Amino acid sequence: MKTQLAICTAFILFVFISCNNQQQATTQAPVPTSEEVNKKSYLEIVKAFETGVTDSLGKYVKENSINHGTPLPGITTTGLQGLKDRIAMYRASFPDMKMTFHHVVADGDMLMAHATWSGTNSGPFMGGPSTGKTVASEFVYILRFENGKTAEHWEVEDNLGFMIQMGLIPPQGDAPAPANHPTYDWNATVANDSAKEVQMKASYTAMMAMIQAGDLSTLDQYLDADFKEHMKVPGVAVADGIEGAKQIMAMWKQAYPDLKVTINKVAAEGDMLIAYFTSEGTFAGGIPGLPAEAIGKKVKADGIDIIRFNAEGKAAEHWDLTDHYTEMIQLGLLPDPAASAQRTAN
Repeated sequence: MKTQLAICTAFILFVFISCNNQQQATTQAPVPTSEEVNKKSYLEIVKAFETGVTDSLGKYVKENSINHGTPLPGITTTGLQGLKDRIAMYRASFPDMKMTFHHVVADGDMLMAHATWSGTNSGPFMGGPSTGKTVASEFVYILRFENGKTAEHWEVEDNLGFMIQMGLIPPQGDAPAPANHPTYDWNATVANDSAKEVQMKASYTAMMAMIQAGDLSTLDQYLDADFKEHMKVPGVAVADGIEGAKQIMAMWKQAYPDLKVTINKVAAEGDMLIAYFTSEGTFAGGIPGLPAEAIGKKVKADGIDIIRFNAEGKAAEHWDLTDHYTEMIQLGLLPDPAASAQRTAN
């Protein structure tokens, strides 16, 4: 009888433990996706820029990470140490640096972040004394991750606007009105739909091909009837809706008739798409404010498209960021700092 009782007790205890373990398993938090891990890693990198504390960056950035961005004078290190040195330089020049994010898209091993950094130049900058000027500069970072760590980095920044705000170059005509950028919610849940994201990428590729070919006759099928164009062109009144999109695209093709666009990276998440591309062509005129001496000059510059799609998979809103600083240098409208540095060295 005692043996039977012991067996019965052991069985009940086994069932209780099994049920308890099963309940604990079902209440555990779901395993985060690679995209969620990458976003958290990027936030830690952002924190380092805003605080200057870089001791733990090795948890989020590979030792031999590759930076494809613009080299900074005085920084010769690469990889993780190169990032730490860049952060130290920015923090020394802009100790109150803050970042405001507008759009963030994580797609597989890629993450693209559209933001504005701001700060007051209260320390030496690129070999010169502090200016005391407060600046706000828009940028997009493109990151490739490996196991939650940054492995490669590209960037497109509004260097033209930054240089003007710093007083390093004169204003280039009338300044456009500030873009209407939303604020990104890092805590928002993104409803992913792989089929829709594939459709978004295909639509974007098709639209870029139309611009390059100069044929916008079927563009309407890719745009929402209430499409909103946030791109600002100084001296140009951009129409509302689809007509505004056509106006901007036609102007781009008219300015560069031999336009060639290479799409470098595209990421889509939820209803957002961010694309990093390089455009090149020969300037033929047609952009207000650019003088005749720029005609015939060849330009190759990077750009970013940021597009929100509606529930039907049509483009509903568009923002952009183009490296106009490089464009102005190649058009002969601004001095080439690399050439100036070479002359100084000689």
